[in-house]
Amino acid sequence: MQLINYINSLHNINASGTNTLAESQINSAYFKDIYHPFPIVASLQTLIGANNNTIIILTGHAGDGKSTIAFELLRELGEGRYSQNYQFKKYEYLETHDLHVLKDMSELSLEDRKQWLDKAFGSTGNWVIVSNTGPLLTSIADALKDTNWSADFQEHEIESKILGYLDTDIAQDYDLSNLKLPSANGKDLYIVNIAKLDNIDIAIKIFKKIIGHSEWDKIIKSYPNDPITLNYLTIKHNYEQVEESIRLTYLYLLNYEKRMTLRQMLAHLSASITAGKNLSEVDNSLLGKAQPDRPLLFSDTFFGYIGDEIWHEAKDTKVMSLISKIHAGGYTSLEIENLIADKENFACVSEPLKGIIYSYIDKDNLSEFHKEKTLLRRILFIYGINTQGFESAKSLFLGSSSIHKFNKWQLDPSSFNAEKKHLKRACDKALNLFYSGSEDPKYINITLKRSDSSIFQIAQLMICSIPKSALRVDYDNQKKLPFLYLKSNKNIRLDLSLPLLDYIENIVSGDISESLNPIYKTQLERFKLSLIESEQDVDNEEITLVRIQANGDLKKSEIYFEKNDSDKMILKVEG
Repeated sequence: MQLINYINSLHNINASGTNTLAESQINSAYFKDIYHPFPIVASLQTLIGANNNTIIILTGHAGDGKSTIAFELLRELGEGRYSQNYQFKKYEYLETHDLHVLKDMSELSLEDRKQWLDKAFGSTGNWVIVSNTGPLLTSIADALKDTNWSADFQEHEIESKILGYLDTDIAQDYDLSNLKLPSANGKDLYIVNIAKLDNIDIAIKIFKKIIGHSEWDKIIKSYPNDPITLNYLTIKHNYEQVEESIRLTYLYLLNYEKRMTLRQMLAHLSASITAGKNLSEVDNSLLGKAQPDRPLLFSDTFFGYIGDEIWHEAKDTKVMSLISKIHAGGYTSLEIENLIADKENFACVSEPLKGIIYSYIDKDNLSEFHKEKTLLRRILFIYGINTQGFESAKSLFLGSSSIHKFNKWQLDPSSFNAEKKHLKRACDKALNLFYSGSEDPKYINITLKRSDSSIFQIAQLMICSIPKSALRVDYDNQKKLPFLYLKSNKNIRLDLSLPLLDYIENIVSGDISESLNPIYKTQLERFKLSLIESEQDVDNEEITLVRIQANGDLKKSEIYFEKNDSDKMILKVEG
């Protein structure tokens, strides 16, 4: 069946990865059924339609979808001029909108880039220029130096200013006005960093279209017992939970490890459906050394396994190398162990997954090594077959206590309002523990304290105290995360990323062993410095010494000099 060939062409685990490039994807007959449009295309279309003298630079990493967006924009504006099999050239011109499209400036020599940019800035008309971020930076900076640029900063500042635009988030409603640079030679100039788009959402929507494709009905009829068919049915029958598990895993990797491009995520998802094999090949070669009764399951392939053995052909791909850092299927809690050992918990599961689970439980009961428990834990995470306590199972599996809330806020920012008070109290407690190691019902106390916490300091010098009522929490819809800020100055803020939220949640719950990446420790230290600088009324004539009590409470002593009746300075201690 050709659908399986197309799915396999989206990854490069074997030699079939022909559609991993944007041009091949667009020219495939399956593209129109499976591709999900980038919402930003409508905004780009509006910019081109409203002006005849605009330069739009689409930049980002290889695989983010830059070329696909440019092609889609050209097709939308071309109104049927470009057929499904049209081969896009490195340069396209559309007369109706006086639109020039340069497919990939990254592939050009430095001299060629300069010539194209000179032409774009030196002539009338609209331009869309696609470029990876590295080659863009130096080339666009040099080009702007040769233009009549209306910017109010010096030539040597150009590169740093462009870097600032590259780091600018794309608005949730895809309003691109904040990405507009000062005009150059009278032309409107936009730099749109596609890496700022939510690729997870687009990848999942494309995955949903793959699973929902009509050709699966023919595959089921022709290959009813094929491992790929059975794997597909386990996904289809549990789709909502599978989608959530994919999103949670990618969200975790994005926040804890490294950003993944759209191409990398699609390669990972497509390979997880088929294991890189065709329908005719699966029965003979898929399982390799694994036992022949081990089925092909998305819960295994998604994490780089075929059954209980490592899927060696996939382990070096980008997403698999990141996902291998998750201890996929390891022990998490006694509660989960009891859950996966009882068949009654899986009574409502649809076939073929139900039979597979029952078989694993039976084999585990007779096994000395209990390899089936690893498989059952992964099944529990991916397919979500039990509602009671299931949310905690996913959090435990990923080792992130805040992942569910973080995901919910991104999907529905209004849901954050219900969590505001709890999060504010947690932040207050965590900041006091981080900044002074103490508890205080009314203040955030910032003391002179060792940063490594290798020695518990009973006595510390107080720098300042910030009333807890002076701090607020809110949700940033553009950055898709909550933040803590100073009520009197919203610019003094601490973005609460997923690792920070997990850290706060864990130390508040009493996990004294919890550690934090130095990057986030630096963020906490910077926020501390900003809070100190905001305190303008600190009395420098007295010193506050604080003592940490056994229960974590703070006892303060004021130390200062005072003149006595004999006009002599004496040292006084109060408290």
